[in-house]
Amino acid sequence: EWRDLKQELDNKKEVGSTEPPQSCAYNRYFAYSERLSWGKAKAKCAERQMTLAKINSLKQNFDATRMMFQIDPIDMGSMKQYYGDDNWFWIGLTDVAREGKFVWSGDGTGIGFNNWGSEQPDNIRVSDYSMRGQHYVAVHKLLRYWDDSDGNRELPFLCQCPDWDDVDEDDMESTTESPSDMEGPVVQESTSAGGKRFIYYWGKTTFWEAQSRCVNSGGNLACPSNSKQNEFIAGIIRSSSWLGVLDYNVEGQFMCSSSDSLTYDNWGTDQPDNKDGSRSEGDFVVMKHQPQSGDHGTWWDQGAMVFLMDYKYAYVCESDCQEGEDGCIPNDPAKAA
Repeated sequence: EWRDLKQELDNKKEVGSTEPPQSCAYNRYFAYSERLSWGKAKAKCAERQMTLAKINSLKQNFDATRMMFQIDPIDMGSMKQYYGDDNWFWIGLTDVAREGKFVWSGDGTGIGFNNWGSEQPDNIRVSDYSMRGQHYVAVHKLLRYWDDSDGNRELPFLCQCPDWDDVDEDDMESTTESPSDMEGPVVQESTSAGGKRFIYYWGKTTFWEAQSRCVNSGGNLACPSNSKQNEFIAGIIRSSSWLGVLDYNVEGQFMCSSSDSLTYDNWGTDQPDNKDGSRSEGDFVVMKHQPQSGDHGTWWDQGAMVFLMDYKYAYVCESDCQEGEDGCIPNDPAKAA
């Protein structure tokens, strides 16, 4: 995925290029570290047949921020740098035409998915003496949330490559292949518990691809809602596995990948700790496979990648089943006991 990135970083030194970057064949987004106003950033993207970035999903938001981090790494040990201008990138979202009605500048479509920070957008005026509000949106490359800002602010920016559909490419690919055709996932064992049916796949993959495959099979990554479900999943996994639990949107507020509220947890000792040994954030949850210890079936929070290489684990999908079906136990913890 990153094979042409170093070449493209060198190519950015070329003057007058009007062709899309070569890495656009592999990546949806292309980031510039040059700091420009929103309008000039939009024009700079257009010079190479691109638009300011459009972000339609949680995965695309992650892909966008990963690209930003790749071209301009942050000093993870310095919290003072988190909110500096170098860590915000312009994207193509604006409400300049009508306050509060955000649209994507590339095609004029309205906003669907969003990842606003706390109390954002707030349209805070630049000063007490200015009537200019905040009509242009930037994304933080590490915290990943969005903020409306003054368009004259000079920031790095993110362009969207041409010829990429709004739908995630991984989702599109997954709809045409069965799980057993894709990087080795094979159904190891499945049954029902607690109002949900669980299927374990031993083939290791990324969190986002695992979620995509589960969705395309009619469910989501597994998010246990009681101890009986957790015990059942712990009994069928054969290696540590992704669960559908994350605090990707708001640090410390874990939820299910289905967007349902998290009603149960089984954290291991000193978990969650928001780190994974590589100094990156632990936004995703893995169930530990260690049958000979008391930690088997406990959870830890895990980052998505280390040194730009994606973490890959086995995974468990869930789908709903009706009470009364053979082996289907109610989600209500009292009934599941």
